[in-house]
Amino acid sequence: YDRYYFDMIYDMKRSNLVISRKLARKCYALLLKPKVNIFLHAPSKLILNRKQELTAPVIEHLTTGYMHLFAELARKSQVARYASIENIHQEVTIRQILKEINAAV
Repeated sequence: YDRYYFDMIYDMKRSNLVISRKLARKCYALLLKPKVNIFLHAPSKLILNRKQELTAPVIEHLTTGYMHLFAELARKSQVARYASIENIHQEVTIRQILKEINAAV
């Protein structure tokens, strides 16, 4: 999935749905969740080289928010895995993704 329900929690504006973040968080408890959730991130400069959809400050703000959200969900979850992985070197990224998948099996 792309950003799945996490956009509803953290980036509602880009999802074209604006509800209270607190309500979105509570509704997340009702959803079926993948066992492995991975947030791939990179420095804003690198992202801007690929895509100019957002500004550097917006990318940095969203990245920080998603990382905090994943860290919180990781602490609370006893079943699903939530990992934030820096996606700069493909081989390293793939290795880390596979490690998360293997840990969930």
